[in-house]
Amino acid sequence: MDFENLTKEIKQKLENCLIKSGNDACIQENWIISNVIKLFEEYPSGITWAILLNELELAYTERFYHEDRFSTLESVKDSESDVQFENSFELECVDYDYHPLPTLHLKDRRQNTCDLMLHSSYFLLFHSPFDILKNSSVRFSKTNLYPKWFLKKKLQFLPTTHFLPTLGDDKFFSFMEKVLETKEHEVFWIVSKSPVERVPQNGEETSSVLVRPVDKVLDQNEELVYDSSSLLTFQFTGSFADYPDMLDCGQYLILPYWNTFWEKELQWQEGMIGIMSSIEKPEQGGYNEQVWATGRVRSVLPTYVSLDCPNGLKEIILSPDKSNLARKTIPGEQIVVTSLKQDSDCREQYLVSSDTDLISISQLNCPLNSNFLRNDLISFKNLRAHTQGHIKVLPLQLYVFLNHSSSMESESNVCSLSFRIIVMDQFHDKISASLHPRGTEHQQVEIPDALTLNEQNNDRHFQTINLTDMYPDYIWCDIYMNHENVISIQKLSSV
Repeated sequence: MDFENLTKEIKQKLENCLIKSGNDACIQENWIISNVIKLFEEYPSGITWAILLNELELAYTERFYHEDRFSTLESVKDSESDVQFENSFELECVDYDYHPLPTLHLKDRRQNTCDLMLHSSYFLLFHSPFDILKNSSVRFSKTNLYPKWFLKKKLQFLPTTHFLPTLGDDKFFSFMEKVLETKEHEVFWIVSKSPVERVPQNGEETSSVLVRPVDKVLDQNEELVYDSSSLLTFQFTGSFADYPDMLDCGQYLILPYWNTFWEKELQWQEGMIGIMSSIEKPEQGGYNEQVWATGRVRSVLPTYVSLDCPNGLKEIILSPDKSNLARKTIPGEQIVVTSLKQDSDCREQYLVSSDTDLISISQLNCPLNSNFLRNDLISFKNLRAHTQGHIKVLPLQLYVFLNHSSSMESESNVCSLSFRIIVMDQFHDKISASLHPRGTEHQQVEIPDALTLNEQNNDRHFQTINLTDMYPDYIWCDIYMNHENVISIQKLSSV
């Protein structure tokens, strides 16, 4: 199976599994790719389709519920003691009542429900334009359960000043545009936050959050312009020292009436209200959809990488700060490049971003050792230009060339060598193919001897290594034939 179709099938099956379990799911392919690669590395001897889906579902659930940061309602119900004062929660607000006390009706994505009595500091959220609570997520901490909640057979939390509504991108940008129509309110980009520290002089705990003011919404594409003023630092002390634990770096934060009533106060006060965005990977210059690309490397230049893809040739344009991204990549490798921006003028060109990552798939063992991941080509007679896949071969001989004039940069002597390998398929046809410098662990053992014996020889050195004793049986290999009908082998199975 090719990696592009594999990713799309995983996305479809994973979303179906999550919906069946009662969860909403819209999974980004960049997240799927990074986690699939991790699983490929964790299961080098092979992985089944069922295990792959199960591991991804568990990883997504843990990520979605922020279980490392937020407590679950199940843990509260199952606990024999009261909820801890330090526990934090992230839940969806389904509805609210004004009487007899303003109360939010909340639920998690497993349909567990609870109530939260809203602190008087947040009554503003019942009035326009800030009436955004219904169908929004809320985060809160520093609260206790109502002492007799079990009599109502429903969890009920007491009011807290540690409360933060969050809005997804489908609601946040339109809401922010309304807020910025007046000069009373302020919008910030959360740059970073510091951990809680204790001040030696008075023993008081303190923390801080670094933000950048947002000036205005440019147009209907929701691109943002940032204030040219310097960064600002909000201080959180005393009981609010751990309030920043609810904030996420890289998100937007709205502070109602910060410019007027609060007089641009940078010390967080009781009564201040924050409303945060909850956007998947927002860009600091605006929210642009990120894409990814996969293919075989045709060429690597300082300014771009050319890929041979299933649907044609593509180019990854490298920015100056990302010029080393493909430094260790060589032609023939199958790579995945994530977090790209598609060029609006040329659909075959992609621009890198600050989050762009390049991963080599053909250097992993897992696809070779997993039946449903392999693209079986059967024999060498099936090879044509642009063909890529997997063939069972019997390695026969390895030819090592010492290249003092090599232009490849590396701290290792391995990149001063090039390799050709003679292999035979199961129909006893033989071919000679170039072999990736990291194509087999065997090369790491033999190369130092070759360099030591010939370090004074400035000419290309030739050495032949017999492989028949090391590989008594057929093994899988990753093979590719480029547009010039040159065959390369990227990886020999080590299992």
